[in-house]
Amino acid sequence: MTVYSGRDRYASYSLSYKDRILTGVVTGPIGVQLATQYDRDLSKILDSIPDKYFAYVGDFSACQAYTDDATGVVHLTHQKTEQAGCIVDAYCMGTALSREQIRRIREDANNPTSLDDRIFDDYQQCVSFVHSVLKQLESTSETNQ
Repeated sequence: MTVYSGRDRYASYSLSYKDRILTGVVTGPIGVQLATQYDRDLSKILDSIPDKYFAYVGDFSACQAYTDDATGVVHLTHQKTEQAGCIVDAYCMGTALSREQIRRIREDANNPTSLDDRIFDDYQQCVSFVHSVLKQLESTSETNQ
């Protein structure tokens, strides 16, 4: 499993990919520099993903919020993930502000699914949810063949 990570004086992140799940763990208040580094590392991981479809789990339980500039970067990062084959996402959220920011980012990216249905209390619930969606997709595609 490849892991990318970054940090500044106030916040940190890690990114990893395993078993068709791209996981991002974010802590603290995220500024534009750290968001840009996250975006670069995410692009590297996306280039190495062998699967046609995958899931994203965001563990933001210790994330306070994003600065306005960082939100713009994260919007582009969200779009890249969807374009690379991310078909389902799920989140653990720390604050109401970070939750609202992710809701806006998803809406700006024209993501039609409700964020409320994708927020869970802990990481394992997120993983269970995205695994069920991936399994359902596999079953559907096998039936259609």
